[in-house]
Amino acid sequence: AEVDNFRNYMKAKDSIKITAPPPGFKDVATFEKVMGDSVEVYRKRGIEVIHKMLKEMPEKVCPIRRDIKTEMGITLIYLGDIEEGKKLLNRAAEECVQYAKYFSRWDDEAWAQREIGNSQYLIQQSMLFAGQQGMKDLESKYKNMLQSIAQ
Repeated sequence: AEVDNFRNYMKAKDSIKITAPPPGFKDVATFEKVMGDSVEVYRKRGIEVIHKMLKEMPEKVCPIRRDIKTEMGITLIYLGDIEEGKKLLNRAAEECVQYAKYFSRWDDEAWAQREIGNSQYLIQQSMLFAGQQGMKDLESKYKNMLQSIAQ
């Protein structure tokens, strides 16, 4: 959240003249100095935390739900670890396809429709994120995956 706040603040600063500092800071220069240094620290910590989770609790020992895996992949890409983030997103999307195909046997049941819908939603979120990040190859891949499980 702090990374987003700083990014949004800097965008607003660049587009208009900001004279009032954000709450908790005596002036704009202090905010920029403190947060400008902190953003990189927050990124590194975020990446380290996710990597530690994946190392301490590998999926073969503690399977990660596909929604959490999707969010972890998006977060890693957002924080700058693009390769590991893509791996997680791809694994989550492949798992979603498997779930959707498995539950399509009972597609007339509400519980199965829920699982299929969840899978479609997660792949769609990955596709939209990839598009926003300019990763056209991933966006296309997820679009194809989504079409393969369309009802």
